[in-house]
Amino acid sequence: MTDLTEPRRTSGWTPVLTALDLLRQFILPLVVVLAFRAGDVGQSAVSAGGLIVIFTGSRIVSWLRQRWWVEDDRLRVRSGVLQIDDRTIPVDRIQRIDRNQTLVSRFLGLYELKAETAGGSGSELSLRYLSEVEVDAVERWLEARRDVEARHEQAERQEELLTSTPLRDLIIGGATSNRIGALAVLVGTAFQLFDDATADTYEIIERWFPAIAEPFASSSGAILAGVLLVTLALVVGWVASIATMVLRFFEFRLVLTEGELRRSHGLLSRFQASSPLNRIQAVRIDQPLLRRIFGYSSVVAETAGSPGGNGGGSGMLTPIALNAPAIALTARVLGPHQSEIAQLQSVSRLTVRRGFIRALLLLAAPTAGVVFLAEGSGPVGWLAPPVLAVAAAWWYAGARYRSLGFRVTDGHVVTREGVLTRRWWSVSLPKVQTVAVRRSPFQRRLGLATVSVDTAGGSAPIRIVDLPEASADSVAGILITRSTASYNVDAV
Repeated sequence: MTDLTEPRRTSGWTPVLTALDLLRQFILPLVVVLAFRAGDVGQSAVSAGGLIVIFTGSRIVSWLRQRWWVEDDRLRVRSGVLQIDDRTIPVDRIQRIDRNQTLVSRFLGLYELKAETAGGSGSELSLRYLSEVEVDAVERWLEARRDVEARHEQAERQEELLTSTPLRDLIIGGATSNRIGALAVLVGTAFQLFDDATADTYEIIERWFPAIAEPFASSSGAILAGVLLVTLALVVGWVASIATMVLRFFEFRLVLTEGELRRSHGLLSRFQASSPLNRIQAVRIDQPLLRRIFGYSSVVAETAGSPGGNGGGSGMLTPIALNAPAIALTARVLGPHQSEIAQLQSVSRLTVRRGFIRALLLLAAPTAGVVFLAEGSGPVGWLAPPVLAVAAAWWYAGARYRSLGFRVTDGHVVTREGVLTRRWWSVSLPKVQTVAVRRSPFQRRLGLATVSVDTAGGSAPIRIVDLPEASADSVAGILITRSTASYNVDAV
């Protein structure tokens, strides 16, 4: 049995691993410096060695000054060289304990332990690096202190596997991710930087690969080369998106054990996290456009005091799953029946008119610019852009109306919105912190309002958009009446 009451250091490998983590940030600048100082490799190597010595020395001093231990119902960490930092976290404030492994620490059997508290932004405490025995001992201490009576009643530990993600689904998830375009832009930028840095690229290709260079010598060949580069950037971005998804969520598992959700995933760096089921404020189902076409979703839990922003954060429940299992997982974790999530009420039809006007206003400036540039090209040049803008605005207004929906039950509120990325929110009413009824100037002209619901997670407001004013006031009153928390109702 590991005794955690005596002050102790982290693993002896900590100075080396933390120095490596710090040095990784300087690898790229160092490579650039060496590339531009190819004639003076010796001096560059000496400078690099000096940096390594400084980084490693500072990490050793920090490691020697750090101690951690548990004290009754508190976790304490003392660190600092010039300024002493003595941190104490009561056990009843700890929301979750995460254990992470990088590729190197995984081979050494070491973990980074993170303890997070309610209302904190990011990790309140981080210990690098601990052995598996020590991390297990901290988790046992935390579990024993959290709910002693409940753990005495249950002799055996039971685990329920809620979901696991096969490799095939991860590949589909990466291939349908919204990150493909962003990665393609990064790849295209890299191509451009390479071309700028090597102005004689074409001469090199012509010298070594004349059969390839000849077809691209003409103007049409240059256009073809541009198309091929864009295609290559998209393909590379697509492959990178798949690789990112697989590396991050490989062997994803979510289990429920004694009121706690525990998830583990990762190929190179293994990530493990746990959070109490009763800390979950809301569950979100995301359906990006490509995934929605193929019938897939991802499910995220919003929790109080997790990393991610102002007072709360999110934790993945499943990176990708078919729509029906995703809805079933939401129902299992949060409580609303599957039919309550899938079958929602529509909002006002006036939202079509509002969405159409808003889209036209957004498209007015770019449409006018296109018409101005097309001056002198005939009726088609100045008539086609407005027609296309009106058609696009009408499509958007209809798609937005179909995406909006809501349902309020005795114990939950479910909302849905999003044209490109469809998003469901499911909230248990006791978790609701505030309810607000808001009316923008455009909504007031149409007699509409939006009901906003906030939870302790606070990462994003949950909204019922474009309800008739009377319905919005009625829904807000129902939410207040059926909830057990304190509310702040604003009528704007």
